[in-house]
Amino acid sequence: MSVRASAGWRTRRRPGTGQIALAKQSGPLRLRWSRPLPAGVRPVKLTVTRDRAGRFFVSVLVEERIERLPPVFLRDGGPPKAVGLDLGLAALVTSDDGEKVDHPRLLKKYGAKLAELQRSLHRKKRGSKNREKARQEIARLYALIGDVRRDALDQLTTRLVRENQVLVVEDLSIVSLVRSPKGKGRRRKAGLNRAILDASWGELLPDVVLTA
Repeated sequence: MSVRASAGWRTRRRPGTGQIALAKQSGPLRLRWSRPLPAGVRPVKLTVTRDRAGRFFVSVLVEERIERLPPVFLRDGGPPKAVGLDLGLAALVTSDDGEKVDHPRLLKKYGAKLAELQRSLHRKKRGSKNREKARQEIARLYALIGDVRRDALDQLTTRLVRENQVLVVEDLSIVSLVRSPKGKGRRRKAGLNRAILDASWGELLPDVVLTA
């Protein structure tokens, strides 16, 4: 659901954070801020969402004037440092200077636990409370996998941007690469699709561009 920010916003002592009170609530929400808001701004719109694992998130929209950053040059006056990145499955990222970043393979790491929970779900009676509990447990595990993956990708892209002024990456069509397997060799293709989705190239490439 989305709500307009009005009298329900009160600034806290820590700059860029505040207390949010929604309609029909006796007190403000207990929030854990991921990062402070820009200094001196007030929220324009608040969006409250709930994921499949039952967790609530508050997204805050603010109006801010962002100045264009000046061109980046090295202190010694040399050309900007550039690096080429190659995405793969043996290594998640290989740079043109030989550095390799390991593939986390989170679906493989948590695969046995996922399979166990899914078997438990199918044994539960449809519509029962136990089946709903099993479904929520699977959703929480998927949420954990997603959180670990996003954190690793954020750390990687932030480091790449801080160490380099120019990033060159290949333009991949992820949708074409993970088309549904058909005919002979479909099992092998299905395994390849899982590995590509587990690597999350589709999330890594936009992160590199946006972070830069």
